[in-house]
Amino acid sequence: IMKKLIKFEKEGCAPCKAVDQYLKSKGVVATHKVDILSPESVDDILKYEIRNVPTLILEEDGVEIKRVIGLDIKSLDEIIRMA
Repeated sequence: IMKKLIKFEKEGCAPCKAVDQYLKSKGVVATHKVDILSPESVDDILKYEIRNVPTLILEEDGVEIKRVIGLDIKSLDEIIRMA
């Protein structure tokens, strides 16, 4: 089973930084970070239908199993347990 934690973010986004700090405090690091302002991110933004940042997506064997949008501590704790 291959799990991947993807974080969509943008530079200067306060909630994005807060999510990073929260994950770090729990010993969790996103395996793949996507800056939504980067031209290379267009395909991922479309593929995952990203509308807001920060967005965390947990995939298992290439299938999305959990998505957290924003700084929602309860949901972040859930995705951390699943990761």
